[in-house]
Amino acid sequence: EAFVPSSFLDRILSDTETNLLYNTPWGLSSKVWAKPAGRPRGALPCREKRPGSGLPVRGRRRTLFENARFAIQKTIPVIDFEKNESLKGIDYLDMIYHAVVSKQVLRMKYRSFKARSASSFLFYPYLLKEYRNRWFVFGVKQGTSVLVNLALDRIHSVEIAKEESYRENTVFDPVTFFDDLVGVTKNTGSRAEVVRFWVDRLNAPYVETKPLHKSQRVVERQKDGSIVFEIEVVINQELRREICGFAEGIRVLSPPMLVQQMASKFQQANDLYRQN
Repeated sequence: EAFVPSSFLDRILSDTETNLLYNTPWGLSSKVWAKPAGRPRGALPCREKRPGSGLPVRGRRRTLFENARFAIQKTIPVIDFEKNESLKGIDYLDMIYHAVVSKQVLRMKYRSFKARSASSFLFYPYLLKEYRNRWFVFGVKQGTSVLVNLALDRIHSVEIAKEESYRENTVFDPVTFFDDLVGVTKNTGSRAEVVRFWVDRLNAPYVETKPLHKSQRVVERQKDGSIVFEIEVVINQELRREICGFAEGIRVLSPPMLVQQMASKFQQANDLYRQN
């Protein structure tokens, strides 16, 4: 039996419980259960249904986009989640998901944006993570013990290395790993820091109702309507990009290193806009 995490099922475009169960993003056939941790009591099996009938289709898996089309054909959606169907690498999602669940080794050809050429290696996958419509797989390369995250859109090719033995995850706890993160990037030895920032009165309501991180708290409400906030997170590229998104509506107050980094970024942006 294959099990689907319930958090992934939540992203299916459907307005009925039936469609939610029958339209999984990986197009799994056979028995599929919505499962947060262990099969929950009363969990319902879901099998792919042949359009126009109540009969299951055996021996075939629907793709992510076939499932989306199937759901749209059956019902008029009343909930629309953010999506990017043109995202590269999404076709690898099904294989990598099954490799994680079945504890199989992947033979992968991958090229990061900074690399001059693609490299090939064996990879032990431990976790699939979505962040802002981009999928990442966390795991360890053969011959190392360093946790890495690989973006699916930078994978050139991937296949199951059936002859290789799988190495169990001993490098990180997927349940707590993201507790102090905005995004997916955490270098070895990184520690969370208290980040204090000021937000102007126009943007403060947006930041207060949609926190940058779950640790966010209000430090001071100022008379002009602006607010000073604090979060405790690992400082990474995703956090800096989040701050940049508020442009002139935000100012980092501490720590000093992040203040300098953001001042430099905004100065570079200002110089760019002043060019003819």
